[in-house]
Amino acid sequence: LQRSPQRLGWTTVATALGIVIVAGASIAVATQCLRSNHNRSLRLREAKKRYRQLVSELSECKGILNFMDSETMPQAQRLADEAQDGDLARVGVIHRQLMLMGEQLLQLMERIDGVAPALVLDAAQVEPWAEHDEKLKAKYEKDGLGAVFELAGDLRAIRKGMSRKAERRAQAIDKLKSSVKQLLAEPSVESS
Repeated sequence: LQRSPQRLGWTTVATALGIVIVAGASIAVATQCLRSNHNRSLRLREAKKRYRQLVSELSECKGILNFMDSETMPQAQRLADEAQDGDLARVGVIHRQLMLMGEQLLQLMERIDGVAPALVLDAAQVEPWAEHDEKLKAKYEKDGLGAVFELAGDLRAIRKGMSRKAERRAQAIDKLKSSVKQLLAEPSVESS
């Protein structure tokens, strides 16, 4: 059997067209694989960047909390005790010292994420008097030390707000870790 030249031409054209279609499909699949891997890499890079930022913020929060626990809170308690035993002239100085301590702590808090500390405390719904006995509050106010006691309570509230901020950072880190684990568990699309 002989094939006609015309039929042979159509076969060649069909074969060439098939090769072009297969090559085009291969290129499309390879492009899709590359795009998928690129998107996965971008998500991982962004997650790592966010993780480093959160770890840095958490570290700052812990540093401030350690400073509060080791320096500020004992000093505030000492000043409050001293105010209870001291004369009225000394109470004014103690009041100013406590105010300065509070301002310093608020400035440290603001450094972490730029949010006004009053907003942080408001969002944390911290009530400075929640920890204290009403009798003690009444006694301090009767002794003319209400402002000192209130400032010491404010320092405790600042500490509590800072602690909650650190907890939120730690939770965000845990959530980010789990999403990165899921991202890493996704099979990487390899192009052949």
